[in-house]
Amino acid sequence: MTDSHSDPALETLRALSDAASDAVAIHDGSRIMAVNAAFCRMRGSAEEETLGREVLDVFAPQARDALLDQGAGTDAEPFDSLALRADGSVFPVECVMRSIRFRGAPAWALSLRDVTRQKQAEAGLLHSQEQLSAIFTQATVGLSQSDLSGRFELVNDRFCELVGRTREELLTLRMQDILPPSELPTLLPLLERAIEEGEAFTAESEFVRPDGHALWVSNSVTALRAMGGQPSGLLQIIVDISERHSAEERQRLLMREVDHRAKNALAVVQALVRLTRADTPAAFVLAVEGRVSALARTHTLLAKNRWSSVDLRQILEGELAPYQAQRRTRVHIDGPSVALLADAVQPLGMIVHELATNAAKHGALSNPNGRLELTWTIEPDGKSMELRWAESGGPPVRTPGRSGFGSTLIERTAKHQLSGVIQYDWRPEGMNCTIRMPTTQLLLSRPASDSKSPPVKRMRVGAGLVGRRVLVVEDDALLAMTVELTLASEGCVVVGPASTLTDTIRLAAGDSIDVAILDVNLRGRSIFPVIEVLEERGIPYLFTTGYENLEAAPADAPILRKPFTREELVRALLGLLAADPADGPSKK
Repeated sequence: MTDSHSDPALETLRALSDAASDAVAIHDGSRIMAVNAAFCRMRGSAEEETLGREVLDVFAPQARDALLDQGAGTDAEPFDSLALRADGSVFPVECVMRSIRFRGAPAWALSLRDVTRQKQAEAGLLHSQEQLSAIFTQATVGLSQSDLSGRFELVNDRFCELVGRTREELLTLRMQDILPPSELPTLLPLLERAIEEGEAFTAESEFVRPDGHALWVSNSVTALRAMGGQPSGLLQIIVDISERHSAEERQRLLMREVDHRAKNALAVVQALVRLTRADTPAAFVLAVEGRVSALARTHTLLAKNRWSSVDLRQILEGELAPYQAQRRTRVHIDGPSVALLADAVQPLGMIVHELATNAAKHGALSNPNGRLELTWTIEPDGKSMELRWAESGGPPVRTPGRSGFGSTLIERTAKHQLSGVIQYDWRPEGMNCTIRMPTTQLLLSRPASDSKSPPVKRMRVGAGLVGRRVLVVEDDALLAMTVELTLASEGCVVVGPASTLTDTIRLAAGDSIDVAILDVNLRGRSIFPVIEVLEERGIPYLFTTGYENLEAAPADAPILRKPFTREELVRALLGLLAADPADGPSKK
């Protein structure tokens, strides 16, 4: 600072002042009387250019009114303002004003500190905070911050939406208050570990909102840490995974269904091999190969359509393609667009295969001049569909004297698997037949299966199979026929077979039965409602199924998994009837 007096003490003060980083100016309330070197550097002007100037000239015009309000000659707490350099540029400063005595008279010391970097850092921090706030608020996942007790401090809109509560309500609750009660024994130790050991965790659970709406969520919790590493709170992230969970559940059910259908298909093939009759080994191989190929074709169609439904025309064209290839006009197929349920596809495919095989051996498809017309219509009342098979141009037709396996297979399949009937008209010019089936086989919706099962009481009624009346419940005609033949060879009396839940309940409640063989799935409906009827009457039973696991089945229920052998069936029945050897056949 400038001083006319030369004194060692003053020289020392001058050196200290010039070495200071803060800019200091002494003024009399109006004009600058002395400055240090830092002031000149900050202003960008020489000392002689600064002395005598108005102190207000140090500040930017837009800051001068506030400075006057602050009081140029009054001691004040530090305050922010805008300073002006000699080149006209403006920059932020922190100001301190103190009253002093200078050269024996009252004066004031103005201290200025350039806070440009600080303000830039504050602006950057504010921008970051605004960005974080925007991310927190607008995030597509639920975010919440809570203290170490779990009490919510911050929640975003998505969090409120997912848990079904308002922000005001949540800020009065703890994290534990909204978690599923059944999950608390598992989640609370994880919360404690996250706080004490810093171990974040993620848990998936079903969450039920106050309005009753349920959703599956992924819940991730992380402990927040202060600068010293001490836990300061909890960050919770919840994500709606309902769609993913549903997709995984559908996939699980699909794999279970595929496993069931594959085993069921093997059981059907096994039955075809057992039941097929032929005069020579070559004829036997040809017959079995044809029937297995028919099963494979319908299986392929079902797989392509994800086991939902298949267009009727696709089924017919697939079975008759070899004959259409010989001459395009030989086979005529016509009818409205109709989709069959998955359970009806394989039975109808097998019927058409047997009819086509018979026509190729004895009917219209056995010579080049024969013709086949296959048409279908929906009845006016909408309750049934009529499929007509009309042959012409083949050898003269005579009514057959007996029914072979193919005819029996057609009739049983139409009745038990399609809930339909088949009528033959043996015209001399060509065999005609009509298959009528209910349109319920064409609907894509199915009755909901009953997932509940009644309590089980295992009853036994004596040993031996001769004379035993056995209720057979099976919706696949071939498998039912195989079971019938096995039971007949053991001297049993077959009750049924039943292929619908209604028929099963009727027979289970009213007929004389010693034991029951129950197919678990009857055209998409669970067999379990029948168990209560059997239990009340004291009738033992066993399940047959292609499913690996029966989640709704009684824990100790005997299960025979498809495909099963004749010996396995007999052994299972004897196991149920192995109490008192003296007991005779039951007459319930």
